[in-house]
Amino acid sequence: MTHADYLANHFSADFGIFRYGMQGQVCRCGDDSNAMLVQEQHFDPRFACLGNVPAARRGHFLVALFFEVLIDQVMYTHFREWYGAFVGRRRPIKLKGNCPTGCGHHIHPSTIFFEARMWASGPTAASAGRPPIEYGAILPEATELAREQVAELCRTRLLRLDPSKVWARCEPHLPSVGP
Repeated sequence: MTHADYLANHFSADFGIFRYGMQGQVCRCGDDSNAMLVQEQHFDPRFACLGNVPAARRGHFLVALFFEVLIDQVMYTHFREWYGAFVGRRRPIKLKGNCPTGCGHHIHPSTIFFEARMWASGPTAASAGRPPIEYGAILPEATELAREQVAELCRTRLLRLDPSKVWARCEPHLPSVGP
């Protein structure tokens, strides 16, 4: 499956089942009442969140979640005057630290990959049948799709914003894979 196919046909549903595992486990601290919050703890094996996502799609899910959070954080941090138009009618996904002290702070989206590695390599991973989540091969296509998404947003909703300026703010945060 290509990442484009995944985004078009599975991400929304997978995010829904990921969120289903968070029931009763989402902090509502801060000013993000319109956002869909994800916290570090939601990648913990004690919660069913990541385990709810079909194993064959977990890599795509993590990469899609990474870019959703990254682009949202870049827009909010560096292009706040366009943020309302960027969000539009959708509820943005926010990645925050854990309570009691981290829930007031947004955390870097690369935490998603760190937490996924911990999920698959923690002390009970092998006995629980949690294999490593492969996402490295997905990143090149997903990166290009994210760049196209930014360009499309700038063409359709953020008419005066130069997409190359937005992408330049994203690039330093892109994960590297391999040696």
